[in-house]
Amino acid sequence: MTIDKYRKATLGPLEFWFPELGAKNGVVCRYCRMCQKDPRDRDREYCLLTDQILPFADLAIDGRCPLRFEEEGIAECVVFPRRGRHLILYNDWILSSARKRWSIAHEIGHICCCHTEDGPEQETQANDFAAELLMPQIVLREAISAGLVCNVQDVASLFRVSLQAAQNQLRSANSPHHFGDLDYQLLQKYLPLIRGKICDPLITIPYRNFCQGSIIIL
Repeated sequence: MTIDKYRKATLGPLEFWFPELGAKNGVVCRYCRMCQKDPRDRDREYCLLTDQILPFADLAIDGRCPLRFEEEGIAECVVFPRRGRHLILYNDWILSSARKRWSIAHEIGHICCCHTEDGPEQETQANDFAAELLMPQIVLREAISAGLVCNVQDVASLFRVSLQAAQNQLRSANSPHHFGDLDYQLLQKYLPLIRGKICDPLITIPYRNFCQGSIIIL
């Protein structure tokens, strides 16, 4: 069977394509990449997003499905709650690794800050969280003292962030800051890297197939 046309659905940054089969409905669960073999019973399928058993995956997708069949702008990253866990879905078409890292860290910030709505205050908190996750102030200041960082470009290169994010965090490094025991414990983990001047990203964020606690990154 040759398929010439497809219908697009979206969920945050993800795109899903369903074949247009004329009179026969191609918008069925079986064509969705979130329809997977159930590891608990390989003879049946289930939805990775909703965790629903799909005994009849050839039936048309109904209103319970979170996919949206509409042409909208694709977000860079979005969080999808799922049974006490959080799926972080990101746009794999983003070429900049720094942009991917920031988007994922930003969404982790929303989760850790227990945000239930989006607003200017919540966005600021998520950005602050992302900055501290990717460029911890205590690590940044030690890198400056060690001569590993001299300017914005050095910060962006060392921590694999954008120039704008690096500039904002570098500006904050000139302000008084109180560090606690956990900050110093974190610094101890990174001192060998800083003193060895290893220039791979000091702070790494996994992209695919990551599951830790309540956070899943796809």
